[in-house]
This record gives sequence, C-alpha cells and structure tokens, in this order.
Amino acid sequence: MVSLSDGSLTEYEGCNCGIHPCKLNGSKFECSCLPGYENINGTCTDIDECKYPGSCPGSGMQCINTVGSYTCTCRAGYYGDNCALVTQSNASQLCGSVHPSAHLVDIKNKATYKTVARYLHPANSYWMGLNDKQQEGTFVYSDGSKVATLYNEWDSGLSTPASNDRTKNCAVIDGNAAFQWRVVPCDNLNLAICELDKVWSK
Repeated sequence: MVSLSDGSLTEYEGCNCGIHPCKLNGSKFECSCLPGYENINGTCTDIDECKYPGSCPGSGMQCINTVGSYTCTCRAGYYGDNCALVTQSNASQLCGSVHPSAHLVDIKNKATYKTVARYLHPANSYWMGLNDKQQEGTFVYSDGSKVATLYNEWDSGLSTPASNDRTKNCAVIDGNAAFQWRVVPCDNLNLAICELDKVWSK
C-alpha cells in the first residue's frame, strides 16, 4: 500500500492507479482520475480534447493532444496570440519577429514558386514581399529588386498587373486563382509566408 500526502491511496486491494489517487467510493476503492483523464473500465485514460469542437478557438488554431492535456498552436500562415489573419504590414513585421533575416517570401523563379505552392491551400490568399508602395506600377521584392518581366505569375498570364489602382499596392498568391499573383489593398487580411535567408555562422 502506498499513501499520498492527502491520505488517499495509489494502490490498495487491486486498485493500481499509477499517478492517480485511489479513493473509497461506497464499499470499494477505485481510481480518482486527475484532470485530463477519464475512468474507462477502472483505468485512467488520457482524454483526447482535440476530438471536441471548440477546444481551440478560431479557425487559425490547431489542437495538439498531449498526455493529460492539450495545446493550441497556430496553423501555417497564421500568427500572433490569436492566430489571426494579418495585413501586409503586420505580416512583414511578424516575419521579422521570427528571425532578423526573415521576410515575406520573394518568388523569383519557377522552382521556388512550385515549392511554395505545394504547401498552400486553394481556399486562401497569402502575402508575399512583392509590392509597388514606393512607385505606382513598379513592383519590387522585399529586398528592393524589381520583379522580372521574364518570370512572373500574374493573374491571367499578364506580364504586369491588370491595373495600376493606387488603392492596391501589395501582391498575394491567390489560392482561388490557381495560386497566381494578384494585387490587392495592403490592409486586406490574409495569411503570410515567411522566408528565412541563409544565415552563415563563423
């Protein structure tokens, strides 16, 4: 017989409860399961909280079950305490908060485009570094270099965006348009894709 500090028992007359207290219930002893566990046929079994809707609030969160508990983490592309969609400016800041060398993704060739597109969902739009905030109609990447005319993924196969609308200055990868590039207002709320430049250590 092993006794806990509160006077309950962990083992008594076949009541093998491990970390869980063994307490008298009527005329017999049984396991009193700790929070995060449920008693199934006399055995304290971990509850998979992720089976229940609403365990993690918000569509940007995913639930990860752990022994005796669970955690909520952000799905890919969602950031912040609430795992929310973000504006282009906030997305850029969030990338920088991940690592000083991180920035919104710059897609400068077909190989990079195909690699990134494999991880995207067709129902979402994703911020990239491309924008014409400084000069209307002149699109540049996060590093300041201009978008190549020989390679781009503008919607409808255009070599340049469909219009020079001064209210639309930031580019997204649009899942609803087969992951082609579109120009939208920078204060729209979308997912973000961050890119980390190679960091050399001495």
